[in-house]
Amino acid sequence: MNVYLFHQHFHTPERGGALRSYYLATSLATNGLQVTVISSHNEPEIKRETINGFEVIYLPIFYQNQLSFYKRIKAYLHFAISAVQYVRKLPKANLHYVMSTPLTSGLIGIYFKWFNRTPYVFETGDLWPDAPIQLGFIKNSVLKYLLYALEKTIYKQAKALVALSPSMKEILEKKISDKEIFLLPNMTDISAFEKGVADVPKEFSSTQPFIFAYLGSVGFANGLTYLIDVARLCEKEKLPIRFFLVGDGAAKPALEETCKKLNVSNIQFFPATNRDGVIEILKHLQAVYISYRQEKILETGSPNKYPDGLAAGKLIVTNFSGWIAKEIHNMGCGFSYLPDEPQMFIDKVKPYLNHPFILQETQTKAIRTAHQYDYTKIGKRFVNWIKNLL
Repeated sequence: MNVYLFHQHFHTPERGGALRSYYLATSLATNGLQVTVISSHNEPEIKRETINGFEVIYLPIFYQNQLSFYKRIKAYLHFAISAVQYVRKLPKANLHYVMSTPLTSGLIGIYFKWFNRTPYVFETGDLWPDAPIQLGFIKNSVLKYLLYALEKTIYKQAKALVALSPSMKEILEKKISDKEIFLLPNMTDISAFEKGVADVPKEFSSTQPFIFAYLGSVGFANGLTYLIDVARLCEKEKLPIRFFLVGDGAAKPALEETCKKLNVSNIQFFPATNRDGVIEILKHLQAVYISYRQEKILETGSPNKYPDGLAAGKLIVTNFSGWIAKEIHNMGCGFSYLPDEPQMFIDKVKPYLNHPFILQETQTKAIRTAHQYDYTKIGKRFVNWIKNLL
């Protein structure tokens, strides 16, 4: 079976970034399918390379998170058009696997179904256009109507849909009731992380602080001003807690400036790094902080660093409710708090500060939870599902 996988933001462990499409393509190739990934990069020429038995074709489409909303839309449309033009020249595939965001990537699937009779699976990385509309990026009523019409057409024409979380799957089932929807959460590579729980200091102090890290995109939707509120309260109460903010994005300069103005000294900023860099950082901390703005639609997401944090054996803390908050509570590997109540964070973290053995027990439970997100296990289930579609 020949599969074309379309993902505008394909990354490898060496380059850094979200590795979902890398894990999916690797799983398909490892299990005997011929795979070609169609992606993009910021270089001026088309580039081709072979990775783990599959080919990646990078189209020259400039994109950065710092671009304005409408410039990003332009880049998304550019990728969809360029991908169609390029793949028309290639041998016909048995299936197209189309990944979002953005929603406009679904245009690729529609084109080849209508004009090439190639079926496609559409993966909803985020719920578009619900997310940008609820976040206030799209206000024009005509544009809203057109985007919802596009969403409906993409779902209707797809062979099947893929959801990244249980709550996302529930929403999709309400939007389109006659389509198969496969639950495929974000994954991690268990083998890339050290086995067992790292040593925990007998007590935390200014020289051996309790360290949290946020790892990932630093954008508007991530709501990282909540982290500043918590950090300031930790300083006020003189708690031996530090925060690492690792990543890049449009909101990062403003966050750095706010920390300077408020004289917040317990947040340290780092640039985005590759997987080895993330693993090295995770060795030196106790907890992973996952953040979103207070919008219900964002609670459906499946952040990449959640399974990585589990695999590294870290306490998981979220500032939002939803399926992740429920899971870490049920599995005993973390806690959530209300982002506008930073005192709740302080109250919930103190037992881990004062009783390190509680932290060790929680970290052990995190590793246990991580095994359900191992990409080799999920990948086999994914490949079997793909093979059964055709």
